[in-house]
Order: sequence, then C-alpha cells, then structure tokens
Amino acid sequence: NGRSNASAIINGRIVFICEEPTTLVAVDKKTGKELWRKSNSLADAGSGGNPHKPGWISTYGYTCMTPITAENRVWIACGNGVVACYDLDGNRKWIHYTGPIGAPEHGNHGSPVLHDGKLVYSANLHTFAFDAATGKKVWTYTAKHWGYAGASPRLGRSGNEPVIMDPCGELLRALDGKRLWKGHGRIGLAFNTGTFVGDTY
Repeated sequence: NGRSNASAIINGRIVFICEEPTTLVAVDKKTGKELWRKSNSLADAGSGGNPHKPGWISTYGYTCMTPITAENRVWIACGNGVVACYDLDGNRKWIHYTGPIGAPEHGNHGSPVLHDGKLVYSANLHTFAFDAATGKKVWTYTAKHWGYAGASPRLGRSGNEPVIMDPCGELLRALDGKRLWKGHGRIGLAFNTGTFVGDTY
C-alpha cells in the first residue's frame, strides 16, 4: 500500500522503510532504488491462527513500530504479533509469532530496542526479549494491569543494574525480565515511553 506510521532508519547505504500491512522494504540511500522487500505475515511466521484485526487497521495499521538496525542486521516487530530479523541482503535469519496482541483504536506502536545481544519489545501488556542473533526467546514478562499499553520499552540503570521500563512503568531486570519495581499501579504510561533521570543509555 506504500503507507506506514513507522519512521525510516538507515544502515550504511540502505534505508529501511515499512509498508502496510507487514512489509519491510530496503532502499538504496543514494539512488532510491528498491533493493528488496519482505512480508512478515502470520503465514510467513508459520502460524495457522488468525490475527486480531482491530478497527484501526485502515488508519494506524500493523507497522506503527519503527524497525531497528545494527551492524549487518535489521529487526522488525509488527502489530500482528510477528517479530523478525534479516541481514542487509534481505535473507531472513529468524521469524516468530508471539501471539495475538489485541489493541484498541490507537494500535500497537512500541518500537523494539537492543540491549546486550537481546531484542526487547513490548506488545500491549507483554514485554519480550529474544536473542537478537538466533531469535531464541530469552524471557517474557506480562504486566499485571488492566487495559492496554502501546509504548516502547526504555533502557536504563538502577544503580549498576541494567533495567528496562515497560510501557506500564514497571521496572524489569534486563538480564532475565524479573520485575524489580511494580510501578505506579496503573497504565499511566500506556502511550508514552518513560525515561530515567541520569539515564546512561
């Protein structure tokens, strides 16, 4: 469709953009020529289930989440619950369906982050950490709150401990996803990514 609410990102000579409903597109930065495109549907992920199709698909879509790139890899997470990794030539290294997300009118828009070899992203009340190279799931945390959350996870430190703030404001240990602090007890951070005072990341 040529539309997406995700931002473009750059790795060397390649610009990565998204297209609805679940496509990652690589474009030559100098010429604008399309280099490759990859779909990230449930069928691509090998899931036989049906994605939740919320009413906002025509406005917000499944590619609200901006991809992330580092070294010779690019990772994408989509609002249909699919997360995937590619090399810069478009070869898929891994792909997973994390399960139905379910979201209200504003869609899921929490972009993934990288930390210590892990890809971390949040989908509604769930935060996932995958081994960025292999796709093996390292840990999953589900917030104990009502309602919906759609913000990006935030990296920071608590003392010398690397931590992640999930969209609900809960503080998780980056190593294993263990909750260190329950947050403010409601989903006040649902649509806004939190921050840290003295954040070192």
